Amino acid sequence: KLKVLSGGGQEYELPESVRMQCVFCVDEKGSAYELQTPTFRPDVANRYLTAKMRFAKLNPQKGTVEGSVISKIYKVAEDKGGTVSPVSADSVPLERARREFLSIVIAAMEERAVDIHFIVREHSVKVLFRINGKMERIDKFAYTRDAITGLLGAIYGETKDSNDQSFSPRLRSSCTIKYVEPPVSLRWQTIPTGDAHGLDYDVVLRVTRQDTGSTAKLATLGELGYLDDQVELLTAACNSKGGIFMSGVTGSGKTTALRSLMQIVRGNGEIKIYTVEDPIELKIFGATQINIRGGSMAETIKALMRADPDTIMVGEIRGREVAEAMQDVLRSGHRMLTTIHASSALGIVSRLASESIGVSRDTLVEPNFVSCLVYQYLMPTICPDCRISVNDAPDKVAHLAPHLFGEDRYSLNQDTVFVKNEQGCPKCRKGIGGMTICAETIRMTDEIAELLRDRKDSEALRQYRLHRHAPFDQPSMIGKTSYETAIYKVSQGIIDPNDVNLMCGAMSLENIVKGHYA
Repeated sequence: KLKVLSGGGQEYELPESVRMQCVFCVDEKGSAYELQTPTFRPDVANRYLTAKMRFAKLNPQKGTVEGSVISKIYKVAEDKGGTVSPVSADSVPLERARREFLSIVIAAMEERAVDIHFIVREHSVKVLFRINGKMERIDKFAYTRDAITGLLGAIYGETKDSNDQSFSPRLRSSCTIKYVEPPVSLRWQTIPTGDAHGLDYDVVLRVTRQDTGSTAKLATLGELGYLDDQVELLTAACNSKGGIFMSGVTGSGKTTALRSLMQIVRGNGEIKIYTVEDPIELKIFGATQINIRGGSMAETIKALMRADPDTIMVGEIRGREVAEAMQDVLRSGHRMLTTIHASSALGIVSRLASESIGVSRDTLVEPNFVSCLVYQYLMPTICPDCRISVNDAPDKVAHLAPHLFGEDRYSLNQDTVFVKNEQGCPKCRKGIGGMTICAETIRMTDEIAELLRDRKDSEALRQYRLHRHAPFDQPSMIGKTSYETAIYKVSQGIIDPNDVNLMCGAMSLENIVKGHYA
């Protein structure tokens, strides 16, 4: 029998976060033991060392076990009044943690979730999937805080590229986990809440499905949701010099769209493509993909300039050093594709010119520097088999009707507008059939470039929108914003107008520029 001495309120009490990685105990003969996880690193070092110094007087033997074993020791000891039969590493094997974790991953893939959220609080644990843009609680995965922390700790601890030695709820941490079967990559981020006890936290996993080789079918831009004239503009950009800059919120499908663009670039013939990423999210057949693993992205890009590139894709423009390397690539006449955080296509320019990135506006409007500016987001599509006509459910859009159907607003045909059936059908999930991209694509014309150089961003946007020559229910996207792309898809019964109002912004606040069509 072992007697645990480091539990809450005990003689050699350890902080709760440390107890997930370490236990002090003695056996019936008085022999002392200190058991730790293989990657033990206390996050409350002073309190741990104080207890350890006192416990050291018992001359403990040290041993290494998995975190799940330590959790089991404390749990059993609590149930049995402080004592527990000897527990070997095999009694709560790491293999079980792997199986449980993989079952969550597989469930997420079956539901086509793009994110897995573990919301861990003192008295509750929730597992949520982001499916079709919305969060759903998955009740079949039920855990206590200690159980889920032990599970996540075991998985994180064996991840080779984790940026910390061990998992702790009190520390921000990240890593990438990859599975061959099923083919998926998980980007891990730990978010501590900073609560008084330091034990509440979130873990968020971005789920990225990996194609299995050159024969895997890739979605075209049209299949992702880009409309014909947007595809035409982007194809032309892929066949010319300069940079294609793509923006959008987290989870808006930028990486997937970039990969589709890279397939257009590859269609130009046998060319040399490099990608520089941190981490690599999707496999791109025919490209040399470089994972910088926390190294210098800027230095890697500079090195590639001596490696005879045709096209370079950079995962994201971060900071001045990367921006300077990007300028060298584009000024040397190479093609570059990249992403950046901005709130609109033209907003990319102000973001690049911001103090944190530092590209001058004069540089940004140089010929062949910017080929195309793109902003996109993902919207859920209505299931075509169970959707409901607004003619049959006018109350569903009563608050939006003046904007949807008013002659001085979007002037849509009520007969072609539908809302989702939240009861769903066998072919969908709660009335949602899938996801579609709504985008705006802007070519840098001389007129727009001059206004942007002079910091007249609002006027540049107005000039772009004045080129609209088609009503909102027509597929031409010239002069239209991403919001107006979503309105077009509403007019075709593809998107629920309520989702546009909720996810893209209040329809009543949208300003309409008449354009040449008026």
